[in-house]
Amino acid sequence: MSNLTRFQTGDTAVVNASYTRPANTTQYTANDAIANSTTAPVVLTFDNAALGGGGSGIIHTIGIVDSANQATKPQIRLWLFDTSPTAVNDADPFTISDAEHATALPNGIQDFTSWLEGDKTAGTGNCSSHATSLAIPFKCTSNSDSLYGLLEVRNTYTPTSAEVFTVRLGILQD
Repeated sequence: MSNLTRFQTGDTAVVNASYTRPANTTQYTANDAIANSTTAPVVLTFDNAALGGGGSGIIHTIGIVDSANQATKPQIRLWLFDTSPTAVNDADPFTISDAEHATALPNGIQDFTSWLEGDKTAGTGNCSSHATSLAIPFKCTSNSDSLYGLLEVRNTYTPTSAEVFTVRLGILQD
C-alpha cells in the first residue's frame, strides 16, 4: 500500500510512497522484486507528483528509508514510471514487459547501494540511502498527477519480518 505525505512550498514538493513487505524473513536472491505481498502486490504510487493531471516536473532527489538495519544492507534498484506497471510478487524474479519498460522515466532507474544508519541497532534499527543532484524529467499521463514505482533487490538480502521501505521523491513541479 502507499502512504502519501506532501509538503509543498511554491513549486517544490516531496511525495512519499511505501511498502510494508510480508511478515516473513524469506531471503531474496539478486534481481528479485521487493513488494508488499507474495500474491497480490501493488505498485508504489506517488500521488500529487505533478500539480495536476498531465502535469510535469523534474525529480531532483530520491531517498529510500528502510525500517531495518540488517548487517548486510539491500542493494535496491528503484524503477519509476509515468504509467502504472504490473506489480511483481514479493521475492519473485523482477520482470516487466516491453510495453512497461517503455513507460519508465528517462534516467528514472536509480540504484541505492550506500546506506546511512539512523538507528545502529542491527536488525531493528533503520537506515537510508539517497540520490541527490538528479535531473529526472517526467510528464504524467493526461488524467493523472501520479508517478509509479517498483523495487528490485540487486543482491542476496535477508529482510526482517514486515520491513518497511519508504521512497521519498523531491520534485520541482512545472
